[in-house]
Amino acid sequence: MVIIASPTEDDQPLCSSHREPRTTAACSPPTASPIPIANYVVVVVDSYTDFDRVVGRLVARAALNPSALFLILYFHFASSNKINIEHAEDMVACLFSWNVFNIIVIVPETGNLRNALGLYVETL
Repeated sequence: MVIIASPTEDDQPLCSSHREPRTTAACSPPTASPIPIANYVVVVVDSYTDFDRVVGRLVARAALNPSALFLILYFHFASSNKINIEHAEDMVACLFSWNVFNIIVIVPETGNLRNALGLYVETL
C-alpha cells in the first residue's frame, strides 16, 4: 500500500522547535481516519516545517511504527550545507524522541541536486 499526502495547516507539528521535540499535543487520540502502519516510510519534503507536519500526522493518527525504516529525501535548496546538515540532525533527533532508530536522510550538497539522487548522465 502506498499513501501519498502533502502536509496541511491542520497537521500538528511534532517537533516544531528544532531541538525540543513535542510530546503532549501529538499524543492526543486520533481525530481523523487512521493511516495503516507501514514497515517502510518514505518522506519527500523541501522544508523542515513540511517534515514536521508529515511526521506529526503519523503520530496523531497512531500510524507511527518505530521499527519502520524511514527514508527522508530532503530537497531544501539552502545557501550552505551547514543549514541542511542541521535540519537533517533535527529530523533524526525528532524521530529518535519517538524511538525511531532506522533512519536514512538524503540531503543534496548545496548546488548539486544530481548527487543526492545518484543520477548519472551518459554523454553520447
